[in-house]
Formats: sequence, C-alpha cells, structure tokens
Amino acid sequence: MWSSWLQFIAELVRFLLIRTYECVKYIYHQGYRDGRKKLPPLKHKFLQYPATELVQMIRDGQITSEALLSAIVERIREVEPYINAVVDQRFEDALKEARRVDQIIGSPGANLQQLFKEKPLLGLPFTVKNCVAVTGLLADIGNESRRGYRAEEDAITVQRMREAGAIPIAITNVPEMCLWIETSNHLHGRTNNPFDLHRSCGGSSGGEAAMVSSCASVWGVGSDIGGSIRIPAAWCGIPGHKPTPGLVARHGLLPHEGQPLKSTIGVLGPMARSVDDLVMMLRVLADDPTDFRFDEEVNLAELRYFFCDNDGATHVSCVDPESREQVHRVIEYLRSDFRIEATALPEAEKLADGGRYWFAYTQTKEFGELKRAFRSDPSWQPLLELFKHAAGCSERTIYAIVLSMSDERVRSNPSEVRAAYKEFESYKRRIHDLLDEDGVLILPSNITTAPFHHGTLCSPMQYFGFAGLINVLQLPSTVVPMGLSSKGIPLSVQIVAGPRHDRLTLAIAKRLENHFGGFIPPFAA
Repeated sequence: MWSSWLQFIAELVRFLLIRTYECVKYIYHQGYRDGRKKLPPLKHKFLQYPATELVQMIRDGQITSEALLSAIVERIREVEPYINAVVDQRFEDALKEARRVDQIIGSPGANLQQLFKEKPLLGLPFTVKNCVAVTGLLADIGNESRRGYRAEEDAITVQRMREAGAIPIAITNVPEMCLWIETSNHLHGRTNNPFDLHRSCGGSSGGEAAMVSSCASVWGVGSDIGGSIRIPAAWCGIPGHKPTPGLVARHGLLPHEGQPLKSTIGVLGPMARSVDDLVMMLRVLADDPTDFRFDEEVNLAELRYFFCDNDGATHVSCVDPESREQVHRVIEYLRSDFRIEATALPEAEKLADGGRYWFAYTQTKEFGELKRAFRSDPSWQPLLELFKHAAGCSERTIYAIVLSMSDERVRSNPSEVRAAYKEFESYKRRIHDLLDEDGVLILPSNITTAPFHHGTLCSPMQYFGFAGLINVLQLPSTVVPMGLSSKGIPLSVQIVAGPRHDRLTLAIAKRLENHFGGFIPPFAA
C-alpha cells in the first residue's frame, strides 16, 4: 500500500514540475519575448525541396550544384544568429567541389544516367553532427578537454556520402560528449529550436535537426544512443530514423574515430525533411542495403499494430494530451483507411522503466569505452562539479553533471544493476517475440513536445528513458511529423518495428507523411 502511495506521489511531482515549468515559461515568453516565427523567410524556395527532388533538378540542369551550395551557405548565414547550430564549416572547399560537379555534368558526352547511377547524391550538400569525423574539421564533441581537436580522417558514413557524390559543408552542435537531450555546451553555446528560440531543439543531434528544419541543410547524419536522432527530429518537426544496430557502420563515430564503437545501442542514421530522403540516404550509408530489403513493397494491411499513448506510469502519466492524441490519430487513420484495429501494447508499464534499463545496460563491459572517454579526467567528481557549477567555475554543463550523477547512483548499487539487467533481458526477448517480422508499435515520440530550455531537468529519467528504451531493445524507429500543436510547435509520433525491419517503420512513416502533411517550415511563407 505504502509503495503504491509513494509511486503516486513521485509521478504526481514529476507531472507538476513539467507542467508548472511549461506554464510559467509560456506566460513569461508572451508578447515581445515570444520566440516563435523569428527566422527570416526563404529567399530561395528550392531550399525547402527534398533531396530526392533537388538531385533530379541538378541532373536535369534546372539548378547547378554551385547555385544550391551558394544558396545553402547564404541561408546558414541568415539563420545562424537565431539558432546557433554550426560549429565548423568548409564553405570554400565545398563550393570548389560543387563547381567540379557542374563541370562533370556539363561536359560534352557525359553519360548522366550512368553518372547518377554510380553517384546517386551527386552535387547535394549535407551536414553532420559534431561527433562524426570530417577530415580537417573540429571534432571536439563540445568537450573542453578536446578543445581545438580536428578529425584526421572521414568517418565511414562521410566517406560513403562523398563516394555517392554528396558534399559535406558543416559540422553542427551537440551537448557535451553527446550525452544529453538538450544541445548546449561551454565551447559552442546553446542551439535553439527554429520554431521557438526559447525552446530546446533536442539532443544530442540538436544542431542537425535545427539546421534541417531551418532549411539551412538539405539533410544530415545524426547518431542515436538514447534518442539522439528521434528527440531532435520530433522537437524540430522533421523525420528522423534510428536504424537497427549493424545497418550503418560506426567507424569514425567520435570520440574513438580510430576504431568502431562496440556498443550495440549507439547507431548512426539520417535526418531530413522527407521520409523518401531518409530512405535515399540509408541506401548509401547501409553496409548492405539489400539485406534490409528496402526495395520490397510493404502492405500495411498485412501488419500487426500495437500502441501505447502514455509513458507506462501507474497513476499519473507525464505524456501531454496533444502528444497522446497523435497516437490516436494514427490509429484512426489505420482503422478508416485500412480497416486495421491496433492492439494495446502488453506490459506497457515497462515503458516507465526505460531510464532504469538504459542505465543498467550501460554498466555492461561493452559500453565501457564511451564511459572511459567521458571520464577522461581522473579527478572528475560529479558532486564536486555540481558545487563548482553553482559557483560558476565548472567546465562541465549542468546536463553532463546530472547525467554523471545519475550514472554514479546506479553504479553504487551493483545488485540492483544486475537485477534490472536480468529483468530487461527477459523483457527484451518478449518484445522481440511480440513484434517478430510483422509487428509494429506506435508510440509518442517523447513525453512532451519541445520544452523550454532546461525543461528536461524537471524529469530527466522520463524524457531520456522514454526514447532510450528503444535503443537498449535494439529496435529500429522512425519519427514522423504530425503537424503543429496549439502553441505552434511540432507534433509527431514514432513507429517501432522488430530488429532488421527498418523498412516497415519507414513505409508506415511515408504513409503518415502523405496523409498528415509532413514537414511544416518554422518560418513565415
């Protein structure tokens, strides 16, 4: 009885903290403090086009690669004072490469069909987050101890994009060591949400999401170890895909650019303004695209659907009403268009254990290398660092400190870690069996839409664990926009499938994008 009351009180406190912070900040930022619709409108309308359309325009001679690159650079300079997303850039080198592309395309006797078959992304610019190595560009991961560090070679993902004809143009901002869901660090500052400059763009691929949403990047490469692609994509109103582990090679994923991370929960994946662009990039990034059968048509009527519209709370869910509504909009669409009835997710209460399972998993040996990188300073003491932060003399962000304190608390109880890990492994087998080859799960992307800056500190485990559970379960997941909330910020859902069935989540996301409208720009038309 007492445990039930304590659980109720804990859930109620979390709920009240999140709602009170949102309400107070929303009232404060009314009038002249309103951060919405601040981005300048597009000067070049084609910057809003998807990559699939832009590459066809380059091939058909409707636009040159140099003109596209020049427009992108101009757009970056327009929006950067508002969103602060770029860490480093190679504009001049990129423009030179674009001119060479135009010369090749325009040369007499050029076999364009063969050329674009070999290089399907020819002439398209792209950006990557500041943990994916690009030769010669900063690779500090927002960490003071790596200040000034530059990558000596390209990550495999960057190599593959280059080989397909794409041109890297910039590195984008991340939280310190990519270990939080808001994008802020002491080296490069804070990145803002394009829809409301006072709100979080998410993390850790927050700079990428902000750039793509602002139409300052055609698309980008992100990474996801605990929601780091899906959370920013959801909060900035763009599609994003967390692949099944093993689909995309991780060599060059910092901080260990010389060797691949062995962890099975950290993945690299695409972020774009259309689902077709996600698939187009995955075909290039995947070790073996045929192994994941992207070319096979998916019949939505033949799939089994499960759903959950909450965070697994026993008494008081932190998921806001508009986020819950999006799950039911998808269910109604499936019912009306395909005569499909979705089933409530069994053991939905396990969603509440996402943070607990994630931290238990990260105590395992295979995850140790990333932990060692984060603890590169032997004198690092989270509690001491918290006091230093309060005194204004810490080199660490409050987010890094909070995450490290959470990790320390988990590590201090080995028996609880072992119990949680054993419990998780059993649940993982059951959820894999449930989804199998034709099961799909419809979930909110997170417990709320984009919160105001620092809002995730109101309930870190709920924000973090809700998405992180999908990582430790090693499942593919696609986030797709579902319009705007009553406050004018993005709504979304995430679609989850069984391991190696990425094509299912992408196919459903494409249908939802077509039906509900997809990407909406964060600036006035």
